[in-house]
Amino acid sequence: MRTLIVSALLAFSALPAAAGTAKPAWPAYRAFGDWVVACDNTGACEARGGSDAAEALRVSLHREAGAGAAPTLAIGGLARRAPRALRFDGAALPLDPRDWRVDGDTLRTDRPRAVRAFVDAARRARAVDADGATGSLEGFNAALLFLDDAQGRVGTAEALIARGTRDGSAVPPPRRPPQVVARPWHGAQPDAEDTARYLGRLPAPLREGCTGAPGLEEMYALDEDEVLVLLPCELYAYQASALVLRGPRRAPERAAPVRLVLDPVKGEREAASAVLNAAFDPATATLHAYSKGRGLYDCGQTHAWVYDGREFQLVAHARLDRCQGGEPGDFPLLWRADAVRESDRCAPTGSATWPRC
Repeated sequence: MRTLIVSALLAFSALPAAAGTAKPAWPAYRAFGDWVVACDNTGACEARGGSDAAEALRVSLHREAGAGAAPTLAIGGLARRAPRALRFDGAALPLDPRDWRVDGDTLRTDRPRAVRAFVDAARRARAVDADGATGSLEGFNAALLFLDDAQGRVGTAEALIARGTRDGSAVPPPRRPPQVVARPWHGAQPDAEDTARYLGRLPAPLREGCTGAPGLEEMYALDEDEVLVLLPCELYAYQASALVLRGPRRAPERAAPVRLVLDPVKGEREAASAVLNAAFDPATATLHAYSKGRGLYDCGQTHAWVYDGREFQLVAHARLDRCQGGEPGDFPLLWRADAVRESDRCAPTGSATWPRC
């Protein structure tokens, strides 16, 4: 395995300078051993390593896109106060307290020399230890190689692991997050009787399997013509599913599952058969959802979509498929967008209609 990784590094370092000019494939999500890498649509990437074992360290490296962006390193799950050294397969790496700060059970640094020292020690080891708490480095090299490649840093002096001699001038700049104009309905919302009448006219096949919570159904007006319906389906140990429907106010028989982008890596809009822990905020026209990989909620997904008057547009998505014992809901981002009101809308270059962003 180590031989394969070294060969891959040598191959990447031999790439010509023009290779860094290809359009990056953002967003991206990959798993390597005990590590995962997530890059969002702006090009910001995060590599995380850890396990759900007791007294396991959680290590993460985060870096924004663009030349000159400095990486940040966090080591969580410390068994005791800040250790004086980290050990890599037994070999000690002393920690300079001027380079590190303690935040609860986590060590953090944004000092380039400290990050580089950690990477150089970790790339040759299988595990890192801090006073008895151990973190796996299985997949570390491949994860950082993927991160370097995703951000176009392979073969540059800025690379974390695939370093070369080229400067960072060819590193792709970050992308601006898309802007979504929210269009909440400011008129009256349906009352309980309106909701009951609408639900009673829904096609029976559409409601099949989603009748387990009578009285908990919700309906919201999206505009003067359409409504959004949240129909409870299944109740699990620590989460619940709902069928999210969209349909004409006066024609419930034409209601259908709302079409959403669930996975921004694929980028396809699909009919959502069921959405976990769905909630709608009519004041902001935002549909929220989250799913737990387990009760601790240290793995799973979060979503947010904003209604723009025509479709529900994805504005936020975070995901972590590996349970690593971290903070509940603390997952790396895969998608971010700026949700704004019509009065706040702007254009990247400015125009007669909108101010410059």
